[in-house]
Amino acid sequence: MLSGPVDSPEIVADFHAMEPLDESAARAFGELREATLAALASTVLEAGDLIIVDNRAAVHGRTAFRPATTGRTGGCGAASRSPTCARPAPSGPPDPRCARHWGR
Repeated sequence: MLSGPVDSPEIVADFHAMEPLDESAARAFGELREATLAALASTVLEAGDLIIVDNRAAVHGRTAFRPATTGRTGGCGAASRSPTCARPAPSGPPDPRCARHWGR
């Protein structure tokens, strides 16, 4: 689930498709899932909206598609993301929700 340098790791987590291999991994996986859900920020997309997500800098997902009852289809429902905890650029402060992560 984690790769890359210790000071700037990358994470891959699919809470629906991945299964922990043992009890210790299950605890860690559960803690990661809970932390991700606690930091969740949702965005409802409307027709014509565009959202761009850097796959290497944000944990992200989407809700299940539910077609409109009007008979019209399209769109993808709501998107969600957790704030990136990647090390910030020297010129800017980190996301305040991740400040503890980098000791700031």
